[in-house]
Amino acid sequence: MITDNLVAPFPLTLVIFCLGFSSTLGMDDFLVVFSAGVKYAHQIRLEEASGVDPVIAAFVNISLSLMTFAYFGAIVPWSDLTNNPRLGPWRMIAFVLIVRLSRRLPFVVALQRWIPDIWTYKEALFSGHFGPIGVGALFLAVEARARIKTGLSSETTRLRSDHVDDDAPQALELVWPIVCFTVLASVAVHGLSMSIAKVTTAVMRPRRKIKQVDWDIPQTQSDDQCQLPYSDDEESQFRQQREALL
Repeated sequence: MITDNLVAPFPLTLVIFCLGFSSTLGMDDFLVVFSAGVKYAHQIRLEEASGVDPVIAAFVNISLSLMTFAYFGAIVPWSDLTNNPRLGPWRMIAFVLIVRLSRRLPFVVALQRWIPDIWTYKEALFSGHFGPIGVGALFLAVEARARIKTGLSSETTRLRSDHVDDDAPQALELVWPIVCFTVLASVAVHGLSMSIAKVTTAVMRPRRKIKQVDWDIPQTQSDDQCQLPYSDDEESQFRQQREALL
């Protein structure tokens, strides 16, 4: 029975329980946690059902996110960009661009017709762009390093021992910095996307209003095109009468 006081920290408790459960039974930790999160998301929201204060849930969420990414920023291997001959700034930039353009965007655009929630190609581009790479990739990178160290990455590497000595150290050396810089680029891109969108909207909105106001103002004729309702003789008579009155 979940009481009102346990609703806010329940997702964190669920993650810790799933990690311990999967480790005890020798199951895939990431798969178990992901399945539990999907099941929890499809259930009735406990926060709404129990009337829990949304400030508490938001505080827990923001606190965990800040601590996680603060720790991630402290462990990013910056020295590998210059010390590792197989890596480099330009290589990492090219790799990140390839990952960003080919990982999610083309598939969402291609399958736009069969996705009920996406109606237009503009929405498909937006949905394809927002696919961040985060903590899950770091967890899998740590898992890959652990399996490479023990020689259990795959059946082929165990059978071909002559290739293990050459490929395993290289993979062990490259997998962590590549994943870290890919996650860092994803955080930077998705973190700045909303800010850039808000700034662009704030700049373009006044211009649109000015154009709309200019469009609503009726066009006036110039002095050359303006026609008086009386002739020149009538105008001169009118001026004479005005001077006489003054």
